[in-house]
Amino acid sequence: MKVAKNRLAKIALEGTDAAVVIPLLTGPTVIAYSSDPVAAPKVANDFAKANEKFVILGGAMGKTALDAAAEIHSDIARGFIRCEVLRLEELVAAGSRAEAARRGQQRLEGKTYVVEDGDVLNIRFNV
Repeated sequence: MKVAKNRLAKIALEGTDAAVVIPLLTGPTVIAYSSDPVAAPKVANDFAKANEKFVILGGAMGKTALDAAAEIHSDIARGFIRCEVLRLEELVAAGSRAEAARRGQQRLEGKTYVVEDGDVLNIRFNV
């Protein structure tokens, strides 16, 4: 963890994959980061459980489907084939993934697909 002024953090984040968190940088802010993609969220989550006034507002990771697969497990990224993509609001409206697929709302994407906020991924892989 590092202490930085929000204004400087916003400048540093512009043009990066983590720029999506810029609107969250208001008031007292903590930015946790790590080369291990699981460590920072785990520490923040554990701290939030022990400190009820601590609130996690958001986060950022890599931007492609392959990055998302790697966040889950390196084996999934290594064996990545394709991913089924569905928007969360469409999934909720359909009631199930099968119904959304029947309606034609689910699509297949490759490892370079840029994941958007609200995407639900089912990653196909073979190791």
